[in-house]
Amino acid sequence: MLDASLAVNVRGVWLGTKHAVAQMLAQEPLAPTAPGTPTPSRGWIINMASILSSAGLPGATSYCTSKGAVLNLTRAAALEYAADRIHVNAIQPGFTDTHFLETLYATAPGGRDAVQQRLNVAHPWGRTGRAVDIARVAVFLAGEGVGWVTGTGFVVDGGYLAQ
Repeated sequence: MLDASLAVNVRGVWLGTKHAVAQMLAQEPLAPTAPGTPTPSRGWIINMASILSSAGLPGATSYCTSKGAVLNLTRAAALEYAADRIHVNAIQPGFTDTHFLETLYATAPGGRDAVQQRLNVAHPWGRTGRAVDIARVAVFLAGEGVGWVTGTGFVVDGGYLAQ
């Protein structure tokens, strides 16, 4: 389980970052389009981490390990390429209605309804996330509004980690 998590979640993100950086270094910086944007950027890399990059979960040791590595990979790459004006950030989604949760529903005790109820209670907003919640943050992170942001993990979890 650990080898598979590392292969997909760490090596896959590392390779994606590596190839995106190579392309961005080969291109001219993008001219700012927003008034007041002081410096051009070469591009924005957005890695997918997890709230489990910052917190543990029983039974998910390999996943937590790999996603923690993604967050630190993001930070290190941001520092390595800041002088080249490449933004590298990560999104740290919480429990979101995706295939990942479908697997949890199928394997956790109590069945889908019981698991969904426990997850809803565990979130201050009373629900799990939706793909659109994550997508909106990705759009934000890929824009000029974050011209001075790099090396950061953006938690998108309905307040789960704030508890």
